[in-house]
Amino acid sequence: MAKGNGSKNIRILLASSAAIANSFNYYESQRYRCATYRPTMSSHSRAAVESVAPPAVMDSGKNSLELGDRKVSSIEFVEGYEYVHPDITAMILTKASQKESRGPSLFVVDTSTLKLQREPKRQGDVQYSPADIMPMDLLAGLADECDHAVFDGTADEHIPQKIFGLVCLAKLPTISRPKEHTDGTFKEMHKSSMLVASMVALNLLESSIRCLVLESRPGNNKDGGFAIKSSKIARRCTNNNDCRNTRGAPLLSLLIEEMSNLDHVTFDPTSSTFPNRAVLSASELAPILRALLLPTKSGGINIRNLVSHGFLSTIERRWFSLTLVLIQTLDCLLLSNEKAVRGDSDGGSGEVDSAMSSKTVDQDPIPSSLAKYHSMAREVQYGKNILRSLSSMQELEERSRKIVPSSHMPLLRFGFHLLAPTIQPTLRSTKQSGESTEDPTSFNQKYKDSTTAPSIPPLTAIFTTLMCYILEHSLRILWCGANRRPDDCFARPSEYYVTLDGHGQRLKHDVMIFPYLGNEKTRNEMIHAIGAESCAMLSDLFAAPSAEAPNIRSAVCHGTWDVELVREVKGLAQPFEKSLDRPVKSDPLLVDSICAMLSCLDLVTLSLSGQTRISSYRPVFTYTAMATRALDRIVYDLDELDALISNNNSIGDCIRAMELQQPKLCVDLSPLKVDLKVLREMAFDLFPTMKKKNDEIWGVEDTFCEHQTNLNLSGNIVVLTLLSDASHAIETYLNGVKERVDIMLSMQPSSTKDRRTLKTTARFCSVAMIARDFYTFTVYVALVSMKPCQDLLNDDAPNKKSRSDFVKASERSRMALSTFDSNLTTNLDRSLKALQQYLQGKAVKKVVLEKKELEKFRS
Repeated sequence: MAKGNGSKNIRILLASSAAIANSFNYYESQRYRCATYRPTMSSHSRAAVESVAPPAVMDSGKNSLELGDRKVSSIEFVEGYEYVHPDITAMILTKASQKESRGPSLFVVDTSTLKLQREPKRQGDVQYSPADIMPMDLLAGLADECDHAVFDGTADEHIPQKIFGLVCLAKLPTISRPKEHTDGTFKEMHKSSMLVASMVALNLLESSIRCLVLESRPGNNKDGGFAIKSSKIARRCTNNNDCRNTRGAPLLSLLIEEMSNLDHVTFDPTSSTFPNRAVLSASELAPILRALLLPTKSGGINIRNLVSHGFLSTIERRWFSLTLVLIQTLDCLLLSNEKAVRGDSDGGSGEVDSAMSSKTVDQDPIPSSLAKYHSMAREVQYGKNILRSLSSMQELEERSRKIVPSSHMPLLRFGFHLLAPTIQPTLRSTKQSGESTEDPTSFNQKYKDSTTAPSIPPLTAIFTTLMCYILEHSLRILWCGANRRPDDCFARPSEYYVTLDGHGQRLKHDVMIFPYLGNEKTRNEMIHAIGAESCAMLSDLFAAPSAEAPNIRSAVCHGTWDVELVREVKGLAQPFEKSLDRPVKSDPLLVDSICAMLSCLDLVTLSLSGQTRISSYRPVFTYTAMATRALDRIVYDLDELDALISNNNSIGDCIRAMELQQPKLCVDLSPLKVDLKVLREMAFDLFPTMKKKNDEIWGVEDTFCEHQTNLNLSGNIVVLTLLSDASHAIETYLNGVKERVDIMLSMQPSSTKDRRTLKTTARFCSVAMIARDFYTFTVYVALVSMKPCQDLLNDDAPNKKSRSDFVKASERSRMALSTFDSNLTTNLDRSLKALQQYLQGKAVKKVVLEKKELEKFRS
């Protein structure tokens, strides 16, 4: 890394990875076998392609494939790039042209600070506008210079820990294995560590770009600031302070487009070492970023998407080095723009912590949403049990050969051998049902007498990033074989990838866990291959619409877990003795996410092996799951409220008093009453999967059935919101009535204050029948609003006016429900007035009329 401080840097690397090395050696001592790497397609992927009829045929015994009308020979497939089109591979492997032929370089790398610097413009130099893209040979030359600066230069001690930690991650196997171990396993691990470090670095590069663009808003500089010109970015560049927000991240292409306008964001790189450097602006980096990150059709190598979607099994070190230098340069630009320079006057070498300071490790973690629902919580616990047990991890790795291609198996071993052991000490060691904490094959036994391992920060976010990478590409190969689409195994120029998530862009590309292919008519046969329960779990983990869903791949790749990633790489860079000061645990949601992924991988591999595991998993984060949960709670609470009204004399007296005080309102509200039996029948008709019991197996047909209701709800979100609001309002009122009944039974009024309290309590209970009828009607409105939306999917679609009426009735019901519920305890008259106004609405009157006609028909 650095010549001047080489011994110090090596000492830090050795110290920070000591416990991880012990874990790895322990794996090896337990006969954890690693197969020799074979740079060919796995037997599973070969079998998948061989099962497909021409024009896509795999040559017998050769690594060649006929794609369409042309044959791609084994020579064209390069080791590590087996799933990348040869044209893209050629761009990635482009050699830098000789300096004499390419002329003077526009950029140089400061080897002491790892920042890009620009030479002063001279007559005859090649110049690029911010809208251009850097030629590939020049990009390759710049990457080579960055590689020399990072690994052979003289970087000083002021290099940020984030940058230095990434280098530590890339060198992890080199430091963690003795020199005498030079077998194939070690070489595989070294290649894997470089790719894993590149995954994390590219994620952080996108975050640096996003932070710079977002911080360059009006008022952030002396010239009046920079107005974001792209309306798409203006809509999507929201404050990312909520660490759970995984949606709405602006596209990388749009961010780079906006960077080309950042002429005012500059820093002066002039230093005593390089006294004659020109001021560098953010816009001048746009051509480099386009060439590195944009798709091949735009002239770039698209390295970030190739890595994040799992197509590569190796990467050249120079692209990792270029990414580090770009992160360092962009962070310095951001610091300069914020007037928060730390360190040297030339822009310093501080780190951009302020851009991601919304959630720090000192704050109490938010409880994991994955532990909230029994179906998912059971799988999370199953994954924790796997992670605790060495024998279970060994079995899972062996079975993973059924799905993971041989080119990616070294990456899986890297994760299982080096990253997973760092997470285990953070798991709860309390005894779970059916689990012994004294299992001799457990990691608990390994770390019981260790004083060093628990102090190493768990590399949970890094392990999660890697597992998303492996799981996506492995499932892609399976999807291609099951659906007879072998061409989609490869990253091809000008073609969208088949991805694990990206449900919002399903019209542009196939989503492998979506029940149907892109044409919305052909079923996804992968569901039969891996099982409906596995597909349901994958959907919940990676592509669910609920705000509680983790959407793991999107979260780790687009900034949600940046704080965790930065903390982990910094932990690798810190001296070992400093990390003893404060052991750090990973975010509970992140830990539960990786455990759920391991459980899901176990379930998929068992299915492919012809084995079964009793899971009974069913979706918990889909639109249908959210709606049916709300309906279950609504029916249960209304049943209980009905029982109170019928059986409690105190409430009965209060209701009769209200009927005497408000006779007209009670008469007007009487048509709103809906029998609970009718609501149940409507719910079962609209949501057939609601009839299934919790212990019933979730089948393939259930997946396709739920898909239809998910589509219905996605086109009518107001219905889902109304059901959720109604569920909350009914639960709140029911609890309020229970509390007040206890007060009425126990209170003996002896003062004016007590009598006033008793009167207020009785008045709250007096609207129990009114509230019950209103709540049931709002649920009825939501359910009847689903029917027109459902019928629109059929050939005999209803008229537009009918659907519009129902939507308006749903919106009006939600507003009335909010007013009624919020004023019940403070201003009951306002709640009753809101109901009177609600009954006057035209859309509501039409729903009431339809309800009467339906009741006549049934009678």
